[in-house]
Amino acid sequence: MTEPAVDVRDLTVAYRKRGTGWRREELTAVDAISFAIAPGRTLGLAGESGSGKSSVARALMRVVEPASGSVRIGGQEVTTLRGAGLRRFRRHMQMVFQDPYDSLNPRLTVGENVAEALVAAGVPRPDHTVRVRELFDRVGLPSGFSGRYPHQLSGGQRQRVSIARALAVGPQVLVCDEAVSALDVSVRAQILNLLKDLQEADGLAYLFISHDMSTLRFMADDIAIMQGGRIVETGAGEAVFAQPSHEYTRELIAAIPEPGFGRRQRRDGTH
Repeated sequence: MTEPAVDVRDLTVAYRKRGTGWRREELTAVDAISFAIAPGRTLGLAGESGSGKSSVARALMRVVEPASGSVRIGGQEVTTLRGAGLRRFRRHMQMVFQDPYDSLNPRLTVGENVAEALVAAGVPRPDHTVRVRELFDRVGLPSGFSGRYPHQLSGGQRQRVSIARALAVGPQVLVCDEAVSALDVSVRAQILNLLKDLQEADGLAYLFISHDMSTLRFMADDIAIMQGGRIVETGAGEAVFAQPSHEYTRELIAAIPEPGFGRRQRRDGTH
């Protein structure tokens, strides 16, 4: 069997609560969860705000330190990495955020934002212009956009830049944290189709975090439902949607306002 791209075992994330007493109280945001993602597959992580989804993402990226548990990316344990080892690991796993404007440096052109990632990947500077052009082409942006600043682009175009920057280091895994929730419906469909195309071409594994079950119905091969820091249901996407076993999952599915993206929409736009 192929080794999982992501293998999480008993991951726990706890935050220290603010207080003035002598006792240090902690809030457990993620409570001993486990899951695996095979190369080329998407795990959709669903749940309401506060369920612990984003804490999972931050722990995987080592933005926060897990309290306990194991996280293996491409077979390598990452919870113990420090310094140069941690920096090398981050080339294998990249994150696409909800608001691309916040994740791009507004003082740099979008081409320079992507080139920064190329520096981290060790690409020689003379090759940056060609590589940025190639990456822009992959995400459906004209190469002429490279000289523009983030505020000169639409939200969908900025998200394409963020995806190009993530791809620049040649990752195995993309963590998408509400990556399309700030976009309007037509642009959202274009970005989702782009992510599917990139996954098919590169064999990427996705952890796709969303509160929107209609998006996950379209995007995810497998679904994990989080409630109160725990995974309460997991399974193949079709099975979970067709026959959810947990009451909370049934509530989330019942709240879907529309059937979702049942078929792939046109992908010729660059919005």
